[in-house]
Amino acid sequence: MNYIVIYDITEDSLRSKISDSLKDHGLERIQFSAFSGSLAYASLESLEAALKDLLRKRSETDSIVIIPICKTCQEKVQELGEKREILVMDRPLLFA
Repeated sequence: MNYIVIYDITEDSLRSKISDSLKDHGLERIQFSAFSGSLAYASLESLEAALKDLLRKRSETDSIVIIPICKTCQEKVQELGEKREILVMDRPLLFA
């Protein structure tokens, strides 16, 4: 099954750990706070457990949404605008 995972996390270090966990489970970044990819049921359970563990340290406003996308719906996904490579730094850039 294909999934889209979106998140809103306030703390940089926690956001980075969540991003790393999503990548470790084979998902691909599609926007700054959105990943997509295919997960077998066992992988989905593993991902959910890892994310729940990370969210124990969260603030009241942090959240993660996992959305299943069936094959028929996946075929109807539309990308509007320019497709661009998304680069995310693990640490902030400093300008002097």
